[in-house]
Amino acid sequence: MPPLLTSTGQIMCIHGGQVMLHPTQTIVQIQGGFVLCVPDLLTMPIVGCPQVGPGIVPCTLIVLAEPAIVPSPAVVIGGRPAYAVAQIGTPGGLTNGVPPGPIICVNPGQTLAL
Repeated sequence: MPPLLTSTGQIMCIHGGQVMLHPTQTIVQIQGGFVLCVPDLLTMPIVGCPQVGPGIVPCTLIVLAEPAIVPSPAVVIGGRPAYAVAQIGTPGGLTNGVPPGPIICVNPGQTLAL
């Protein structure tokens, strides 16, 4: 099973902007971080994207997490699937930047198999 995404994880846009992971559920923790559930990622801001220039807009939100981060088929919290990280360190998904940039999960937060 792929690792779950927790509030101690790290996701960034391809340009280096950081996704601010704030959990909406505060019941289930793994390794000190709260597990993020669908559709949490679509509301988390991206800060510090350096993409600038004429006709260019910095990344501020994730608009598509798949295929890098997917709903877990096995873990459901409060009726919502947890996010599982299918691709660590590989670009996937898209941001709202112009042009859109992929996201990268640098660290899912869960590093041990449970």
